[in-house]
Amino acid sequence: AVNRELRDAEVRRDGKKAEQALRESEVRKMAILESALDCIITMDREGKILEFNPAAERVFGYRRQDVVGKDLADLIIPPSLRGIHRSGLARYLETGEGKLLGKQIETIAMRADGSEFPVELAVTRVFLEGPQMFTGFIRDITERKTQVAILEYHATHDPLTDLPNRVFLHQAIVSGQKETTGSVALLLIDLDRFKEVNDTLGHHRGDLVLKEVGLRLQGVLRKSDLVARLGGDEFALLVPDAGIEEAVLVAR
Repeated sequence: AVNRELRDAEVRRDGKKAEQALRESEVRKMAILESALDCIITMDREGKILEFNPAAERVFGYRRQDVVGKDLADLIIPPSLRGIHRSGLARYLETGEGKLLGKQIETIAMRADGSEFPVELAVTRVFLEGPQMFTGFIRDITERKTQVAILEYHATHDPLTDLPNRVFLHQAIVSGQKETTGSVALLLIDLDRFKEVNDTLGHHRGDLVLKEVGLRLQGVLRKSDLVARLGGDEFALLVPDAGIEEAVLVAR
C-alpha cells in the first residue's frame, strides 16, 4: 500500500511538472508571437483565422478580436488572388500537395483600407493532433521594393536631364528587337559649339542648355519614340517601326 501511494504521488508530481512545462511553453510561444517583427497568422483547414499577432495588426490595420474566426482570404488577400488561394488550399487538403508550403515567395497582400502592397510570404503546416492548421509568416517589403526601384531608376537615367541614359537605351534596343519584326531607327545627336557655351557662360548655363534640349526633343517625338542622353552633349533617338524615310523626317 505504501509503495502504491508513493507511485501515485510520483505520478502526480510528474503530471504537475508536465502541466507546468506546458504552461511555460505556451507563455514562451505567446511571447514570441507578441514580440515578432513579422506578421504571424494562423488559419484552420477552412481558411478561418485562428491567430493574428500584433505585427499583423499594425501592418494590416485590423484588431485581432475583429478577425479571429473570419475568412482570411476576404480580409488580407486581394480579390484577384483569392481564387488561387482557395483552390490551392482545397488541392492540399485533397492531395496533401501544396506549392507554397516550405517555400518563401513574394506576392501581394491587402490592408483593411483595401490598399495593396508587396509582401514576402512563407507558409508552414502546424503539426498537431486534430484538424489541420497553417501558419503564414508575412513581411511587408514595400520599403525594400521602393529602394530597389529608386536604385534601378538612378542606374538607368541621367541625373542632369532625367532622361534615359546609355544603359536604358541599350535595354530598349534589345527588348525592341525581341518585340518587333519591323526596322528600328537610331539617331545620334550632338550640339554644335556646345563647348563654347561652357567656356564662355559657365557649366551652369551649359547644364541649362542640355536640359532644354532634352525637353524639346521629348516635345517633338511620338510617345513610342525614346530620347536618351549618352553623356556630354550627345543624345540618341530610338524610333521604332521606322525605315530610312521616317528616320530622315524625324531628324529634320
